[in-house]
Amino acid sequence: MVAFITHDSARAFWDAAESLDSVSTRSRATCIADAIASHQELKGLGVPRSAIVNKKLHLLVRNQKERRCSKYISAHSCIGEFPPGSFRKVSRGLFVASPELTFVQMACRLTFIEAIQLGCELCGTYVPMPADPSRRDREPLTSKSKIDTFITSMKGRYGANKAAKALKFVVEYSNSPMETILELLLCLPKRYGGYGLPVPLMNHSIRLTRSEARELGRSAFLCDLCWPDFGYALEYYGREWHTDVQSVAHDALRQSDLHYHGIDIDIVTYEQLQTVSQVQVLATKVAKRLSIRLRKPSDLCIAARERLHRELIVGQSQGSLQNEFPESAGC
Repeated sequence: MVAFITHDSARAFWDAAESLDSVSTRSRATCIADAIASHQELKGLGVPRSAIVNKKLHLLVRNQKERRCSKYISAHSCIGEFPPGSFRKVSRGLFVASPELTFVQMACRLTFIEAIQLGCELCGTYVPMPADPSRRDREPLTSKSKIDTFITSMKGRYGANKAAKALKFVVEYSNSPMETILELLLCLPKRYGGYGLPVPLMNHSIRLTRSEARELGRSAFLCDLCWPDFGYALEYYGREWHTDVQSVAHDALRQSDLHYHGIDIDIVTYEQLQTVSQVQVLATKVAKRLSIRLRKPSDLCIAARERLHRELIVGQSQGSLQNEFPESAGC
């Protein structure tokens, strides 16, 4: 008996994973011919709680005839074999869709913007839903190049085209959901509601001198969003971070040290992203630092910015954004 965790359950599984190798091992499985989807049979496989979404487990089944959903199982049928690297082994008889396959599968179930965010999560350095709140950081589960290679192997399969389009705008090494949102608001093409600014390096490492390293007890500083060629960076300060006296003192010293290394930092807070006009003020400031002059936006551009802001900040996705990939918005 074997079972293959897929779609929403696979995403939830990876959202809680603290690393790639500590929770699963590589699998050569490419076929689900022996897959089962019986709730009773599943009990002995040790399904992780993190894979349960709204009290249901999403599983792959062998064909459309077996795609019978129940109180506990949401079944997804699949025709044919999967490319190598599609699954990772959780335990004996239990497999989970790899981060790369999960991205392709979910691209069809998420909006375009949500799919980009998922890609940033999988290629990022944070745990979106950690079982242990103290375990916030992790190594990336995958990379853009690995996802791209996998999508190529999935050419012609359902979801591959949409995944490929979303992957173009995924950034690697984001260390929080809000860092991702900040990058998307500023750097997505104008037709998608962004300002089309150059894509920064996320959590770019600034190496310290030996004396600085000895004094500070660290070898480098990380900048949330950095444009090293322009000597400029943005640092996102969330509500729960950088509020106590010790943190404020540390941040001031850090800014001074980074300035010494040729990097000027501007601080961005959650409050600065609450309205479209506030985001425009920030984007104009960043553009000026990057020697870019923003043109007056068209009405279509303004509408696109409002839709993007609603989806990213307000959390209310518009129907026109769902699974659409507009070629142009007249911007």
